[in-house]
Amino acid sequence: MNVFSCVDKETKRKGVRMTRISLSVCCTMAIALSAACGHMPETGRTVRTVEISQQVNPRVMYASPGEEVRWTNARRNAVRVGFLNKRLLEDHRCQKGVVDLFGEVDDLVTIAPGESISLCFARTGDLQYNVWFDPQDPRGAISPTLTISIRGG
Repeated sequence: MNVFSCVDKETKRKGVRMTRISLSVCCTMAIALSAACGHMPETGRTVRTVEISQQVNPRVMYASPGEEVRWTNARRNAVRVGFLNKRLLEDHRCQKGVVDLFGEVDDLVTIAPGESISLCFARTGDLQYNVWFDPQDPRGAISPTLTISIRGG
């Protein structure tokens, strides 16, 4: 029996074990990050949807604190939503697609075709916003100023 063959077998076993450990750690980190960055809806939460197609409907939406407001892009191309004040944006209970990797609220959000963003507002107030129908052209077609009115509770 060759001394090197024993070393090779032991090295291979350690290498396989380290690969398994590395894969386990990577999978665990990926799951943890997706849970931290993702958005899990609570059961029983009311979801109010703003549909962005040729127009944006409704022009004024009423919701209560804790309800989810979802902007859905039903167009064939991306759109950009521009929020006119951050006060209500920053105080939210849940979100999807509105907070960047550093935890900062983004007041200009691009929504891909068929995708959506959402917020669950924590307090009352009015959030005004516009939708650019071509996110690459800030001077192009834009919606009138629209309002999400968070009232009562």
